[in-house]
Amino acid sequence: MESIICLDASPLIDHYRKTLKAKTFFYKLTNTYAGFVLPVTAHFEILLGSNPQQHQSGKIYLRIC
Repeated sequence: MESIICLDASPLIDHYRKTLKAKTFFYKLTNTYAGFVLPVTAHFEILLGSNPQQHQSGKIYLRIC
């Protein structure tokens, strides 16, 4: 059975900011869990803190299900 966990914005923001992605907590979680869900408040925090260039380049990809 695949596991899905609920994340806060902090691990994702840390991942976006670091240059060595493989050393982030989020990267380590991707090796353990099949998927992630974000509360709407975390989704909003990430979109609010990102810039339009990140959206266009695909660096920020969030989908509302």
